[in-house]
Amino acid sequence: GAIVNAPPLFVGPDGDLGYDAFGDVSGQASYAAFRSATSTATPALFAATNAGVVHVLDAWRGQEQAAFMPRRSLKPLIDQAMPYATFAYNLDGPLTAHDLYNGTAWNQVVVGTGGRGEKLMYALRYPMKADGTRTPDASDFLWEAGPEDLNTTDVTMGHLTTPVRAGQTASGHWVLLTSSGHHGT
Repeated sequence: GAIVNAPPLFVGPDGDLGYDAFGDVSGQASYAAFRSATSTATPALFAATNAGVVHVLDAWRGQEQAAFMPRRSLKPLIDQAMPYATFAYNLDGPLTAHDLYNGTAWNQVVVGTGGRGEKLMYALRYPMKADGTRTPDASDFLWEAGPEDLNTTDVTMGHLTTPVRAGQTASGHWVLLTSSGHHGT
């Protein structure tokens, strides 16, 4: 599928957020070793396409390592099969990379949105496997969320077109933040 408005995201050695040197976050003592391991590991390109698929490519060789399809991206594809179908956005939102600590280990996590397409947000892990490989598998598709998961009486999820940001709260929980999106409240 075509890449429409979501630029491919390079995930490699250049994402050091300084968690070992600044602030007070969980996993601070092990962050430098994690970043050292990622600095010599295979970098990747993540590309969200209008076919509803996120492709993970080995950035050195250009070979596809994995492809993920959030379930909410299927609906626009079914609609595109109709003879009267016109162009429709699907996975059109920006991808962002984050270093997140899960209580025992650091992870490189890529978060994407549907942008002008489906109202959704999803997360994929770019793993550091014990054998040194980084090929993602089904367990690295961490989650996806849509309006039925997030809407409340006060907030309605819209089309998420802004980058997602991550951080740790004072209570120690890691969170992902974005706006409620266009046509949301």
